[in-house]
Amino acid sequence: MPDLQGARVLVFGGLGFIGLNLVRRLREQNVSVVVVTRTMPRLALQWLSSGVQNGLPELVQADLCAPESYQHLVQACDLIYNLAGHSGAAQSLLEAHTDMQSNVEGNLALLEVARRSGKKPHIVFASSRLVYGYTGSMPATEDAPLLPTSIYGLHKLTVEHYYRLYGMHYGVPYTIVRLTNPYGPYQLPDSRGYGIVNSFIMRALGNETLQVFGDGNQLRDYVYIEDVIEALLCIGYSAVVRGQILNIGLGRSIRLAEMAEMVVRLAGNGSIEHVPWPSVDRKVETGDFICSIARARKLLGWQPQTDWERGLRHTIHLYQQLLP
Repeated sequence: MPDLQGARVLVFGGLGFIGLNLVRRLREQNVSVVVVTRTMPRLALQWLSSGVQNGLPELVQADLCAPESYQHLVQACDLIYNLAGHSGAAQSLLEAHTDMQSNVEGNLALLEVARRSGKKPHIVFASSRLVYGYTGSMPATEDAPLLPTSIYGLHKLTVEHYYRLYGMHYGVPYTIVRLTNPYGPYQLPDSRGYGIVNSFIMRALGNETLQVFGDGNQLRDYVYIEDVIEALLCIGYSAVVRGQILNIGLGRSIRLAEMAEMVVRLAGNGSIEHVPWPSVDRKVETGDFICSIARARKLLGWQPQTDWERGLRHTIHLYQQLLP
């Protein structure tokens, strides 16, 4: 693990699910952190203030699409984690223009600021496995064909190309991280529709029904958030991954229905209902996904440490304490 002390780190979307976990870890290492966030949910601020060591990070309320509000921060930092954006593959088909504004326009604005910055900080961009589309039964490597089935996946892929071109033409250092399906503590209840495992956990804890579309036999890679954060920390100060694209997942897949059954069993509550596919969700469904993390293993020496059952047990226990 690199020593980040002395660095000034900027986290866009630092009050989101991944951002909260990352910021907490950075402050544990006494790293100077500035969080840039469009909204400041009360519960996210409560979670941040109750568990952060070495003092709270600096909080700046700004929109990624308004570069004048944060360009001075970019010029003064060494490393940027760009976790901002709006999630939701199915919703993106219904709100394509809104998704473009959230997931493309702001990223281009940030890259323009970075291009003009004399310091040119390293930017770690959170992309998605959804850039791949259908991958079949073989593990998807970073060189697999890219045919996204959703507007959201298309916009993530578009931004990946922006980073490639700004790196090529303007020397902006970057690393692209294609995340699978992270789960764990500190996802806000009102955004639970965007993280299927956390959504199922919260429903089970509320003794609600977990709806599984179709037979639920599709394979998915679910990765515990602490393993994701370890990877992000390693990537931030690793020169060998600059200009690279890395898959970050568990490297093993489980069927959705099996995951739902495990959640109900470990939570000791909730029930499962198989329902027909909604038409819009069927359109963006990608079938089985098996993630190859060989490149991250090779370049970073990183390896996920948390299996499904241990990760689920820990997440359920923490949400029992965190949720009102």
